[in-house]
Amino acid sequence: NTREFRLENGIRVFLKPTKNEEKSFTFEAISMGGYSHANLIDLQSAKILDDVILESSLGNFSRAELNNKINPSFVDVEVWVDPFQEGLSGQAITKYTKELFELIYLNFTSVNFNEVLLENIKSRFREEIRNENLDPNRVFYKKLIHAFYQNHPRRKPQTLEDIDQIKLDKIKDFYKERFADSSDFVFTFVGDFSIDEMKPYIEKYLGSLPSINRKENYIDHNVRIENKSRYIEVMENLEEKSVNYRIYNQRFENIIKNRTALYILKNVLDRILREEIREKQNLVYSISAYMPRTRHFPTQTYSFYIIFNSDPKNNDLIFSEIDRILEKLKNGDFEKKYIDEAKLHRINKINEITQSNSFLAYAINSYFFENESITTINNLDEVVQSISNYEIVKFSNKTFTDNFIQATLLPK
Repeated sequence: NTREFRLENGIRVFLKPTKNEEKSFTFEAISMGGYSHANLIDLQSAKILDDVILESSLGNFSRAELNNKINPSFVDVEVWVDPFQEGLSGQAITKYTKELFELIYLNFTSVNFNEVLLENIKSRFREEIRNENLDPNRVFYKKLIHAFYQNHPRRKPQTLEDIDQIKLDKIKDFYKERFADSSDFVFTFVGDFSIDEMKPYIEKYLGSLPSINRKENYIDHNVRIENKSRYIEVMENLEEKSVNYRIYNQRFENIIKNRTALYILKNVLDRILREEIREKQNLVYSISAYMPRTRHFPTQTYSFYIIFNSDPKNNDLIFSEIDRILEKLKNGDFEKKYIDEAKLHRINKINEITQSNSFLAYAINSYFFENESITTINNLDEVVQSISNYEIVKFSNKTFTDNFIQATLLPK
């Protein structure tokens, strides 16, 4: 029940009416490129673009006037930029559909950049960085990021010197360059609306967005995640405890079956770690397995984290216990109930998130840019049920190799 429109300026629009959330809808708009198109000198200016737009005036209206004219709780549009894509996202009460499309148009064409506003944002960022440098957890995290991305200059944590590089004209030029061409944007609207009532707004506001019909993608700057063993110790913690990370990074084919197998594996491992190390042996204050979002660009990869907090004197024993549990997973030496209960947990989660307009809008756009069928959304339950002991053992062996980053924050 998804309708697609293709506009003369090149924009593609997907419309999926739902009754998930009555009298409201969500949208996502995505184009390839992101701040991969900014050179190193302009990179910091590009990275701050969405923060600047969020507070800037649009057209003839100050941000305060816009908020008085259009209540942000009724209509909200935000511009965002990441390393490989740029876009807009937001939501609206259906009664304010026209206002939403007006805001989309203004964010695309009429942002008023202001030097005073920029200096205020830069001052705020400087203060955040100074505070981060006083926080042991943030110092630890920054060292971890350096290791994670092999000190790549495009992915290093922001410094005070980086803030000094930010220039208003660079932000303005990057904005114009990224949003000068609407032809490769894909808009997805999901929620409680009539397609016939949406069509005139799409034609008027999206159909008149600027288009130069260029063909482009992101630029691959060879930012790659570390995939060899590395050990990091930071002695900065103000508490008498340690914070410990074991991180595995691997390439894979980023398709729904493989992502689902990883979700099940994470759930199985999380439960076994908690039962074996926390509940039975009482070696940790907390322990968990965690898998951030899988990545599709620039290469298809995933990261798998094991995180625990403990008394520092137990760390060696805990890591050896983790290794023992990982070997059992790799050998298939675990009870079937762990997979069955992880699958049930995943299906319950799917039933919950597929009732969310924002998830559906995000999923439809992601499938489009990652070359998965839009009908994938209809088969999530079946994919979960298809995961067997074999897939869990296979991904355990693929994931838990001798190559990992191990990082520990110790007391000062």
